[in-house]
Amino acid sequence: MPFVSVREHRFDVAAVVFDKDGTLLDLDASWGPIAEAWVTGIAGDDATVSALLCDALGLDRGTGRLRADSSFAMSPLVEIAADTRLLLDAEAWPLDRIEAAVERAVVAVDGLTHDKHMDTLVDVPELMAHLRAGGLQIAVFTSDEPEPTTMFLDRFDLHDLVDLVITAADVQQPKPSPEGLFVIAGALGVATSRLLMVGDSTADRDAALHAGAPFVSVGHTTRAADGADASVDHVAELRVS
Repeated sequence: MPFVSVREHRFDVAAVVFDKDGTLLDLDASWGPIAEAWVTGIAGDDATVSALLCDALGLDRGTGRLRADSSFAMSPLVEIAADTRLLLDAEAWPLDRIEAAVERAVVAVDGLTHDKHMDTLVDVPELMAHLRAGGLQIAVFTSDEPEPTTMFLDRFDLHDLVDLVITAADVQQPKPSPEGLFVIAGALGVATSRLLMVGDSTADRDAALHAGAPFVSVGHTTRAADGADASVDHVAELRVS
């Protein structure tokens, strides 16, 4: 029976479920340019609205970095658009101006979301091959859309290493809802308690909590680490024992 070892912790699980951006991929490289294009598409040269959007959606324009618990880190684009509409409505923008701004932003980010810059945080094929060789199943549970997720699998030749992928299109409720974990458990034929969820955000942590699955946070000092069963600097620290 394989165990996943994380420092002094050992998890008796049958499958490892990875978040994608911020866990396997560099969040800032993947989503930073998209967030910048979205804010610019909405606000143009309006510094006040730009600042409000950056604060609400989690972008530091000075560094290009995103908060791990930001909308851009945790939410599909349709939810980012909904959050943006609420913010602009609170700023007393008329509806037609709001919709025109959102349409501009969607156009601005369309090419970027379908061809995102992808830098892995670790050697993902090596890690997944190690886990599979130890007898574990592997799933990816992301809030991203199907097309860029498939591009990620293609680019790093992961299709034969991943048993199941759940994207924003595959669930009614995205993380922090546990729906995706229940779908994964059913498809893989295991209890949710035998899924090890690995992620960098509170949405990942809370999805695991609500599903009764153990959770490993990527990052020791993030909000997601508070309440995690274990934490790592990077996912390559997961080993089979």
